[in-house]
Amino acid sequence: MKQQKIELLSIVIPAYNEETVLERFHEEVTGILRSLSIRYELIFVNDGSSDGTLEKLKQLKAADASVSFIDLSRNFGKESAMKAGLDHVAGDAAIVMDSDLEHPPSLIPDMVAAYREGYDVIHARSSVRVGQSRARHLLSGSFYSMMNRLAGDEVQFADGDKDFVLLSRKALDSVLQLSEYNRFSKGLFKWIGYPSKTVYFEQGTREEGASKWKLTSLITYSIDAITSFSLVPLRFSSYLGLLVSFFAFIYMLVIIGQTVFLGNQVAGFPTLVTLVLFMSGVILISLGIIGEYVARIFLEVKGRPIYFVNEYVPSEHEAQQNAEGDDRDERAHDETDQ
Repeated sequence: MKQQKIELLSIVIPAYNEETVLERFHEEVTGILRSLSIRYELIFVNDGSSDGTLEKLKQLKAADASVSFIDLSRNFGKESAMKAGLDHVAGDAAIVMDSDLEHPPSLIPDMVAAYREGYDVIHARSSVRVGQSRARHLLSGSFYSMMNRLAGDEVQFADGDKDFVLLSRKALDSVLQLSEYNRFSKGLFKWIGYPSKTVYFEQGTREEGASKWKLTSLITYSIDAITSFSLVPLRFSSYLGLLVSFFAFIYMLVIIGQTVFLGNQVAGFPTLVTLVLFMSGVILISLGIIGEYVARIFLEVKGRPIYFVNEYVPSEHEAQQNAEGDDRDERAHDETDQ
């Protein structure tokens, strides 16, 4: 495997109402990055925060030229914020991580070491989650187990997989080609298929505040994940319809036989109501499954942008690269004119 070098490492950090922890996060991350003796840029994405997150980012930018920030016009969600940050990466490799310190900056050296070994995608997986309830641990494990069954061989997940990941430039460019509106980045990072490695860590509790993920948000996120990587629910509704039709046909033959040959009276109103309610439930379940896919097709067909940027202030490294690119374009234009 060919070894890779890093001239510039980009760190993409989505932030939503993280005012209280940003300064400490910046201090810990920059301390780790300086110990690696590599050039870096920190790309913070303010996802429509309602607290003082934006003001704190401006203060960090004023004190550290390696900081850049993207202020989105509203709260588009974490997936869109990650996409916004990745779109503005100038480095040879990029790390995506949360700003609440649940993703430990101390893992960055291990991820960089794996990248230098030649891996294009380095996933982070938590082996232990301090303070996580048994119920949530069980639900998380069940979700990933179900995803593995539904997604097949395209992607495989494990309990503890995070969207804390390092991408090489090649892997990043591939991810950026995937412009789907409903994004499940954790799956996309695996789907691209480049050589990958997993590094493990013990995930701690949040340093400040509480998780922004509500139960309804987690359910929506799970549905997005399933509909992004599997057609099994659609096939399930088809198989369910065939199965119900088969048993209905058998039941019809039994009723006809009992009536014609045995002279039994057909059960009346209770049986009819039960069958109608059962069939209505099957139909509604099937329509619900189909509706989830149709709704996502509708969102994709509209072709709306994934996010809008209210303000973008680049780091010194990206500004320098943009200036060098403009100079090259100008020289090429002059040579063409000559």
